[in-house]
Amino acid sequence: MTKIICFDVDGTLVPGNAWLYLSAHLGVDIDEHKALYKKVVDGVLPMTKAEPQLRNKYIKSGNATEKNIEKILKSIRPLPFAEELFKILRQRGYALYLVSGALDVFVESIGKKLGADGYYASSSLLYNKKGVLSQIISPIEQSELKVKTLEYLAKENNIPVTDIIFVGDSDNDIGAFTITGRGIAVGETPFELEARAWKKISSLEELPSFV
Repeated sequence: MTKIICFDVDGTLVPGNAWLYLSAHLGVDIDEHKALYKKVVDGVLPMTKAEPQLRNKYIKSGNATEKNIEKILKSIRPLPFAEELFKILRQRGYALYLVSGALDVFVESIGKKLGADGYYASSSLLYNKKGVLSQIISPIEQSELKVKTLEYLAKENNIPVTDIIFVGDSDNDIGAFTITGRGIAVGETPFELEARAWKKISSLEELPSFV
């Protein structure tokens, strides 16, 4: 039987958040970015209005080109123990997947660095003919999309979704924790996530002890 562990990426396998990392490198105020995102999450501002606001901030930097943005995102490295962790888990027979709401270029980059069996991301960027950013695609239903990915992986591997272990750290992992019943919360996590967690660890170094 296939044994699968899925990982969130931001805050779980890499330090911090790739969106904020990108914003900082494009000269966008991090607090402004966080405030904009909070308005979307709280339902105060629809994504259709938030997207052009963030996109225009990026474009004003003069560096929002496909080449530059991909260079920034691909420069992000996994946490120091992540590579060793993947080696250990692979030796134990696990198939390892990244399931993230982050940008596809970033998730793919981390997946390749760690040698993951697959990677799934729900956000992406589009560019015009000159290679300048033209649209940000980032669905707000991150939790639901992660659940759909887990259901797909379970079906493809002919196993119940409850056999999948999911490692994460944020609110958008709640759905994954709920559907699998085998969520492992890592680091400082929201109360709502911990309430649905199967296990709680302070860092990735502890994970091999539980699987």
